[in-house]
Amino acid sequence: MAAYRPVCASLVRLVLCLLHVFILLVIAPLKVMILASCVVAGMSTCPEVIVARHGQRPMRCLGLSLITNHCAMDYECQSAVNHDNVLDVADQRAADLQCFVSTLIARVSLD
Repeated sequence: MAAYRPVCASLVRLVLCLLHVFILLVIAPLKVMILASCVVAGMSTCPEVIVARHGQRPMRCLGLSLITNHCAMDYECQSAVNHDNVLDVADQRAADLQCFVSTLIARVSLD
């Protein structure tokens, strides 16, 4: 067995919670997520993996999410999240993500 080599320094394994977009605007569900040890909220990765794993031809999956911002945990928060901020972070992390995916593909075994 080969020694573990991290693909990316900023790669972290977390518990992802599937949420509807409007839930992210309400604080109570976010506090419940924290109590349930879910530290990341997403709207896309979970349903895609569920469909791929449980369809007619089940597939092995790798969920990959680019975390772009923190959720506001109080209604007085001045740093409102907007789509432009998310796009800016995605642009800043694009090279890291490209490197990660390229390295991952190079290491994947086809067995």
